[in-house]
Amino acid sequence: MSYAHKDVEAALDYGGTKKPTDYDTKKHDNNGGWIPKKDQGLAITIIVGFAVTFLADFCAKLAYAAYLKRETPPASPPTKSDYELLFYLNMVYAVMFIIPCLCLIAPRACGGIDKMFLRLFWDSETDPNSAARLMEKQMGFIFLSLVISQLLQPSNPGVGLACLILASLTLLNFVAAVVFDRYAKLVNRYLMWTGFVIAPVVFIGAFTVALDRVQFFNSAARPWKDDSADEDQSLLFYLNNIHGLMYLPIALLNLTERGERLFMSFFLTEHPTNERGPTAWVMKNCALSWTAMAITNITAPSDTGVGVVMFFLNLTGSLVFMQALFGGVKTIKNKVLWGGFLFSSITFTVLFAVALNELDFGYDTSPWNMSN
Repeated sequence: MSYAHKDVEAALDYGGTKKPTDYDTKKHDNNGGWIPKKDQGLAITIIVGFAVTFLADFCAKLAYAAYLKRETPPASPPTKSDYELLFYLNMVYAVMFIIPCLCLIAPRACGGIDKMFLRLFWDSETDPNSAARLMEKQMGFIFLSLVISQLLQPSNPGVGLACLILASLTLLNFVAAVVFDRYAKLVNRYLMWTGFVIAPVVFIGAFTVALDRVQFFNSAARPWKDDSADEDQSLLFYLNNIHGLMYLPIALLNLTERGERLFMSFFLTEHPTNERGPTAWVMKNCALSWTAMAITNITAPSDTGVGVVMFFLNLTGSLVFMQALFGGVKTIKNKVLWGGFLFSSITFTVLFAVALNELDFGYDTSPWNMSN
């Protein structure tokens, strides 16, 4: 007998007072399965925990196998086709990020271009002569230094490494904003923000594969230092290590709220922001970016691509410090300290240029497109 016939009979039996269907109006309580409702949360946790443990064990074995592999000299050097993915990844990343970088560093006089990019993400804007605006420009110049390096040296593994580490660390700040809602005044959370969360994940995986193809992670093919030179390493090796060890503690200090306030108190009469809004996010992104650059220095100090990135990082960084000193930023203090960082940036720019020149660095030794 069909359900429709049963409903009609039930309605006749109860004098038409009972609703034709009983099952479609009753709320389902999810309590009739093998696992009672009160224990379902625990069961899901156990299942997820088991899956994570299994994957962790699986990935640990792969990581250990990769570690053993990196100690074994490769049978042959990478071919031209092995550089193809690295070349295209660097070019795509640079083309994607060059417009946001130019928007961030543009002066207010350029018809409001400086506000165009951030308004896609925040319901806020900054005073053009404020320290908050200076932080936005600093973030733009950091990414611009990487973008320029990618456009000039897209086949260089050191440039790809810098992008990999930068994307890995700054992804944490995007996740903090979108997933954990750590910052206020966000707009377009599901359109713009989600894209900037997904894109770094894709680039991280792709750059890892690309660098592995060119044997970058093989210590026999690309040693951390020249063992045959003993203590007589190249100038680039020492510069990268000094640069990384110099800026890493400062960057790590600025990752904490107290550390950030302490450090900024030496340079500004008041903190750029007292709320968890766009300025707080930008400042955290700057700290993460400097941390990424310092880690890149220490990870591959002998790589010419890392030297190229650091050359442009200090070149563009000097522009930020020059604006702080001479650009009319309202809350600047202790200009001697700002001058010290300006002198440091100019000095490192010159020294990185000299170090690369000593290695006869150029398109003859590091072609623009190795895949051709």
